Amino acid sequence: SRTTLTGDNEVRTETETRWLAGKALLFAEVPADGKVCDISDGLFIFIPNVQKEAELQGGTSACNAASLLPAQMRAVLSRTDKPTLAESQRVTAETLWINTPGGEDLPAIELEEGE
Repeated sequence: SRTTLTGDNEVRTETETRWLAGKALLFAEVPADGKVCDISDGLFIFIPNVQKEAELQGGTSACNAASLLPAQMRAVLSRTDKPTLAESQRVTAETLWINTPGGEDLPAIELEEGE
């Protein structure tokens, strides 16, 4: 969202909702029967593409901007029967809107090979 002060000393906030480029990693235990149609007890990590975000914001770099990430984010997970047909896509889960962490608030994540 963008907050501006108008000539009449009024505060105006404009909110833009759009997709954020990035990659998602999904982690879930594979059931004993090997069918992965239900991964309701899993975890995902979203890695935003900050280079693409800098391009969209007119060449701003992380060095001269408070944050390239939006003020709030939510994840929307969907599935499709046919990857090339958008009309077969359906939302299967979505998170609540959260304030986007930044700088030193970002958690450190270490992935290790399991047994």
